Amino acid sequence: MRAVAAVGALAAAAAVALTLVPFGSAEHSCTVTFDGGPAGTGTAWGTAANWSGDVLPGATSHVCIPDGFTVVHSTGTTSILSLQSLAGTTSGLLTLSGGTLDITSTDPHEASSAVDFTQTSGALGGTGELAVTGVYDWQSGSQSGTGRTRIAPGGTLERSGTGTSP
Repeated sequence: MRAVAAVGALAAAAAVALTLVPFGSAEHSCTVTFDGGPAGTGTAWGTAANWSGDVLPGATSHVCIPDGFTVVHSTGTTSILSLQSLAGTTSGLLTLSGGTLDITSTDPHEASSAVDFTQTSGALGGTGELAVTGVYDWQSGSQSGTGRTRIAPGGTLERSGTGTSP
C-alpha cells in the first residue's frame, strides 16, 4: 500500500508541476538580440554590428527583436532555433524581403512569435512554428518545410501578392 500511496503522491506532484508552466510559453532566454548597431538605427539582419555581441544569429540562436526596431532579412540563408518579436507600443517588426529564414525548434516551450511580420520575397521555412499575433502581410515569397505559420487569435493575414506554400 505504501508503494501505491507514494506513486499516487508522485503523480499528484507531477500534475501540479505541469500546471505551473503554460503550454507554449517562451521559457528560453534570448541568446541574440537585435540592437541596431552603434547608433541604434540599423535595420539589416545580415550586419553583425546590429546584433548583441556583434554576432549574427545562427543555428543555436534564440533571436529577439525588441520593441521599436524594424529588421529586414534581405539576403542569405539563416537558420535559427526561435524568434521572438517582443510586443510593445511600436512592436519589433520583421520584414523578409529576400534570402531564406529557417526556424527549426519544434519544442513548444521555444515557440516563435512575431507581432508584425511582412514577407515581400524570400523563403520562410524550417521545422518550427511561427505564430503571428498582429499582422502578417504576405506579398510575395514562399514557405517551405514541415513547420507552420499560424495566425494567432486576434491576428490577421493580409495577402496581396503571389506568395506560395506547399
